[in-house]
Amino acid sequence: MIFRILFLVSIFYSCNTKEANYTKVIVENGVFSKSIIKTLTEPDKMLLLGYLFTYGNECDETSTKIKCQILTEFSIDNECETAHIENLKKWFVKEDLLKYKLNKCPSLPIKAAIQNDIKKIVLRKDKDTLSINFSVIGMNTSQEKNWDIEVVKKYLVKNKMFIPLN
Repeated sequence: MIFRILFLVSIFYSCNTKEANYTKVIVENGVFSKSIIKTLTEPDKMLLLGYLFTYGNECDETSTKIKCQILTEFSIDNECETAHIENLKKWFVKEDLLKYKLNKCPSLPIKAAIQNDIKKIVLRKDKDTLSINFSVIGMNTSQEKNWDIEVVKKYLVKNKMFIPLN
């Protein structure tokens, strides 16, 4: 009898563990996967929106940038709406750079000399941690500088808040 119970517990644990872990490729090689957006959990969505805000330019109705396509899928017309900003601040309470940028909405105006293009976004969940791999290329036309940034950041998700682990 005890072996049956242990067997059932191990199967239950194994099944739940497998369901809790995943990798979601949202953008790869500059191509956005719309179908993935519908599968995102609330923490996934908030992590993605925080990084889009940090590294992406402002959107308008004519923009075709990946960031703007993703925001359209989430029905976000204005990233600077108070409710949206306050929600991001709650999730990213321990991220000083993002909180600073949120207070300066928009952080990168659409016609700024600095322009970023998103090349890759991958979300990975492992138990109670969520990580983002975010790659962006950009340029500053006024200073004739280019960059290629890849960020991999891991967070503990607790009480609708991201706690940085690296």
